[in-house]
Amino acid sequence: MTLSLMYTNCQRGLIFEFLKLSNEFMKEFKVELDKVPHNHTAIKEGIKISDNILKDAKLFIYQPLDDKYGELSTNSILSRLPSECICISLPRLYFKGYWPQHGANPYSKITGDIQSLFSYGDTNLNQMIEEGVPKEEIIQRINKLDFYNHEDLIDNLEYTLNEISKREEYTDVKISEFIRQNYKNYRLFHTINHPTDMVGREVANQILQILNMPKLSENVLPFHKEVLGGLQVPIYPSVREKLGLNFITPNEVYSLKGLGRKLTFSEYAELYIDQDQKYRKSELLFKSQPNEILDNLSDKKENQQAGVIYIITGTNLRYVHECIFSAASLKKYCPKLPIAVLSDKFLDFPKDYFDYIIPIQTELQPLQVKVEFMYKSPFDKTLFLDTDTQVLQPIDEMFNWLDEYDLCVANGPMWAKDKPQELLAYEGEGNYNTGVLLYRKSDKVELFFNTWLEKMLASSTLDKDYYNNPGVNDQFFFNQLIFQRFCEQHGIKRKIFTNTVYNVRSNMIQNLKNDGKIKDVKILHMHDLHKKKLKFDC
Repeated sequence: MTLSLMYTNCQRGLIFEFLKLSNEFMKEFKVELDKVPHNHTAIKEGIKISDNILKDAKLFIYQPLDDKYGELSTNSILSRLPSECICISLPRLYFKGYWPQHGANPYSKITGDIQSLFSYGDTNLNQMIEEGVPKEEIIQRINKLDFYNHEDLIDNLEYTLNEISKREEYTDVKISEFIRQNYKNYRLFHTINHPTDMVGREVANQILQILNMPKLSENVLPFHKEVLGGLQVPIYPSVREKLGLNFITPNEVYSLKGLGRKLTFSEYAELYIDQDQKYRKSELLFKSQPNEILDNLSDKKENQQAGVIYIITGTNLRYVHECIFSAASLKKYCPKLPIAVLSDKFLDFPKDYFDYIIPIQTELQPLQVKVEFMYKSPFDKTLFLDTDTQVLQPIDEMFNWLDEYDLCVANGPMWAKDKPQELLAYEGEGNYNTGVLLYRKSDKVELFFNTWLEKMLASSTLDKDYYNNPGVNDQFFFNQLIFQRFCEQHGIKRKIFTNTVYNVRSNMIQNLKNDGKIKDVKILHMHDLHKKKLKFDC
């Protein structure tokens, strides 16, 4: 077998599912999808495709990219392929004919667990929400069979087909005529850029024809039917009626990835409106009250108590899910302990677990933000937890330490430099870990946090790799202050608590089991605890 590479967008998964159903193709070619990234990923992350990979290719399937993308452009890559390599181009598969309402959704990046539902916006819903039209009236309007007129829908259809025709002027695979002939009787797209299996088979068959191989029959289906069908954007009733779409019914239901159930057109619209309203309120809160809620809470005497805080920046849902999981585990064992989460983007945290959901505003990098806001906790006695933690037993006793001490922290473990999972000792002396940090408010502790942040901001090595760069990692500067005897100089009483109980890292687990200490663990601190398959129960 000879090497075949596919340099396209996410549609390559669909096309390959059909190509691998061809015995002739699979005997001739070995397709290695992981050798080359999706083209949009390569562009976004600046991933260069190595000559060592390209030099062995005998078949190169691609979607053209303009010269403005430099080394990632079509011309650049084709020039580096061996002369005997067969190159087959196909257009980006796109069809707006079913969805004249398609547009941007300004809140698609911060919608939590159902983020992917509304990555495709609806201009009609956006406009009516903006105009203040009641939800019930919006639903009535968009369900009317005359919402769109026939002429506008035909104009939209012809426009999108003409766009596809332009894209395929210089490609080997042509798809516009196939769409024109079949769009009424068969669902050809799930979203504007997610084709159905029927389109995937057609593209695969054209590739097979170019290679002089037999076409696939219509009854040949991939193992996973509708490869890209996990998310479907509903089609307006007036579009169904005016375009004469025969493949859907008035009671059609649509798959929405991440929701776990299918929705009718009206149910989809209702959920879209509800989410839009929720995040408009969130955005207004950020615009009108950045950091104000936090300042007010910090000033109120009734809120001066013991509590736990989490700090999250950005819209990466991994940290959101970690945080919710950690807070849920904490509430299980310490139900009366108040929890606050400080976030600059995401506010949709479950109130069952969080007593305070506090919007913050900052221009700093994530680990700097952590230090910037830790002392601004609304509590007198604060336990800061990283999001990747899990509480396994009651931990209320930790706050009693603050009757005597100002700052409490644990050492991190000591491991082999070239083998991070090989534990050398439970405690690496002088290697304090700030993922579990306990402190009480006072002028001297505030000075400690301010100095900690100042050292980070003064660092000359601020770059993209701040998580792994000791020049900007928050723990580096924390340890630096400790080594410089800052606490002793300013009368800060410091306690070192045991990490085998209150800050257990992943490379300590097996040793704790072997030593019979695993039942003593109270706080786990490691990535992916929120994923069920990695949940750890002592």
